[in-house]
Amino acid sequence: MGSFAVSLHVRSDDRDAVNRQVAACSAGEFRVSNPAHGWITVCESRASDQDEDWVEQLNGELSAGLGVACVAFLLHDSDIARYWLHDRGQLLDLYHSVPDYFEPVSSAERKRLRGRPDVLVRYCRPGVTPSQINSVLRADVTFADDTIVQLAQFLGIDPDRSLEDFLHGDDDDSDGGGWGSGDGAPWSGDHEDWNANDDDESATTLKFPRRGLLQEVQQQLTNLFQSVATPTASPQSNALVQAAVAGELSEIRQLVAEGADPNATGAMPVDAVAQSVLPIGSLPGFEVAPLLAAAAKGRTAAVRLLIELGAKAADVHPLFGSALHAAAQAGSAETVQALIEAGLPADIKSLQGQTPLAAIQTIRAQMELTKNMVESMPQLKGMHDQLLSRLSGLSPSQTGWEACEAVLRSAGAR
Repeated sequence: MGSFAVSLHVRSDDRDAVNRQVAACSAGEFRVSNPAHGWITVCESRASDQDEDWVEQLNGELSAGLGVACVAFLLHDSDIARYWLHDRGQLLDLYHSVPDYFEPVSSAERKRLRGRPDVLVRYCRPGVTPSQINSVLRADVTFADDTIVQLAQFLGIDPDRSLEDFLHGDDDDSDGGGWGSGDGAPWSGDHEDWNANDDDESATTLKFPRRGLLQEVQQQLTNLFQSVATPTASPQSNALVQAAVAGELSEIRQLVAEGADPNATGAMPVDAVAQSVLPIGSLPGFEVAPLLAAAAKGRTAAVRLLIELGAKAADVHPLFGSALHAAAQAGSAETVQALIEAGLPADIKSLQGQTPLAAIQTIRAQMELTKNMVESMPQLKGMHDQLLSRLSGLSPSQTGWEACEAVLRSAGAR
């Protein structure tokens, strides 16, 4: 299963005042963090039930009572990302990544829930632009966790706190962890920066893993590939990569006109880059050039535009190969043709010595092996069904790969 989390973030350094205000809002049990980077995080039991009306109400009451800005994040099954922004009690902005998730909504409601980058940017770190926020809000991500984390980084909120939830509790019970007695006793274990409020000392607190199994695998693989993940890109470069992934041509033009380097690397999820490395997840933090990002998503128009704007088609990533490798693995014959027309040799090799034709054969074999491994775990039937569904959604069609092979061979690949 995916992750579930609700957290509220108060722009304040006065934890005592936040504690008093949460208690005055008729809240249930709650935890209040120490301040960090000008923000204090609140996790509350009723909000943890994913009652969206209550989340909005509580966020607004905290903002009104303290006279400050408050942002609430909600993550539902790693599929939906939501936020509410209040300032001095007034709702200024709200966002829903998949408004039709549970039932169809009107076009007016969908527009209302799109989020307003021009408003949110006023509360972000210096240097963040509306274009960067828009790219994150419109990005096609496998896990909605990534959307919330990126927005939190823009705002200066600790990314780990943005995915906190009241039910996560204490991950370390070795020292008798659990809730304090309501007298301000510090949170134990890994959460020494949290205070606890518990009006019922006899209550039992259920503890859930902070991430679902898919996200735990994702984290392990992030650590494994840390040597090639160098998160040093500027916000502008990150925005250009996100625009390339989404195929937003006007956004690409605007960012380059504002000074973004079409050859500078930016961070993006690995599922959008190289399914040959990891077809079942998205590892945030890997940096790739915008052209490679667009090619990996089969964004042919974006590929042509980036080359026109000065992107170097022949650049080779140390892990993912060239843009031609990425397009071939994605099963986009149109993008493969565009790159060959731009002068890329059909037999261009990755740093591992692999041609695009060989890359297609490798991804085919890896996808089949992964599916067979998943099917061989009957003790994890539910997980098996979910993983198989995600693999099917991430895997290009056999027809797409065959079309790419035909284009490559017609261009001289062997």
